[in-house]
Amino acid sequence: MSKSERIDKKMKFKIVGRNGETVIKEFSCQYEADLYCERLNYERLERLGLIEHLNTPAIKFE
Repeated sequence: MSKSERIDKKMKFKIVGRNGETVIKEFSCQYEADLYCERLNYERLERLGLIEHLNTPAIKFE
């Protein structure tokens, strides 16, 4: 197997959402798939209002 064949190889992941929706996605590595799922979870928490983005620090230490 040549180097270019190893680079182009993708892994397929079956991602199941909270509503039961199933999506098949291709990623080059497990880490990339984990980042994708983490981003989906983060966006969901934002929509639910459980995460807020603040422009000021919550605690200031001296």
